[in-house]
Amino acid sequence: MNHHAKIVLIAGCLLTAGILLPWALDRRLTLRRYSIQTEKIRRPVRLILLADLHSCCYGPQQQTLLQMIHVNHPDAVLFAGDIIDDLKDAYPAAQLLQATAKRYPCFAVTGNHEHYGGRIQLRKRLIRQCGVTLLEGRSQRLQTHGGPLYICGIDDPNGGADLFHTQLRAARPADPSVYSVLLTHRPEYIHDYLPLGFDLITAGHTHGGQWRLPGMQRGLFTPSQGLFPKYTGGRYDFGNQTMLISRGLQNDCAVPRLFNPPEIVCIDLAPKK
Repeated sequence: MNHHAKIVLIAGCLLTAGILLPWALDRRLTLRRYSIQTEKIRRPVRLILLADLHSCCYGPQQQTLLQMIHVNHPDAVLFAGDIIDDLKDAYPAAQLLQATAKRYPCFAVTGNHEHYGGRIQLRKRLIRQCGVTLLEGRSQRLQTHGGPLYICGIDDPNGGADLFHTQLRAARPADPSVYSVLLTHRPEYIHDYLPLGFDLITAGHTHGGQWRLPGMQRGLFTPSQGLFPKYTGGRYDFGNQTMLISRGLQNDCAVPRLFNPPEIVCIDLAPKK
């Protein structure tokens, strides 16, 4: 390759990098929608799933995040753990929890970071004080204009294997004829969740695999699943059961997200025609 060709090649690479890099590192909040049809509801029901905020901020008093929630008019908001970070001030997380709980029924489970540092009871108390229901293996009946739903949730295994399995044993749909949701933090336990019989399983934890490439179905890495993990974000169908994984909201990680913007997940349950 002659000198001129090398210059052209280098210039082309730099130009491509300059074009792709802002796209790759884009941290603007996105909304990702999923639609599920079911015979168990009469009219559409909308749920918002939030995960892995890690006490990050989205504008003053979380207004960017809250406005995206408000314009979608959810019937309930689900918090899939790691909303509070163990190494940061909990106040930004509390702002989000309190503001959503004032307007919507809100349900939460813990993630691994709420358990770190031995302050889990303090963090659970904060979540409750914000008006959010901590599920801890229990089912709550939610009445919506589309009919009732049962929402159950289990704490992160970092709370202890015995507690985790106790909550798993207690987590059952209260009525098979009513649409049921299992709120969890870690998707890699899917084969423990499926036998419980919930229609929908929601999770977070993976941050979308942190790095993704356009068209790539899996992220690069998660601590719990290793390289090219199977469950990193999106929709996974198992017969009549569905798992939805949020790629999470953290926007200030030391390892930047690549082609993987933070997201709010909007779940539309629709009557089956």
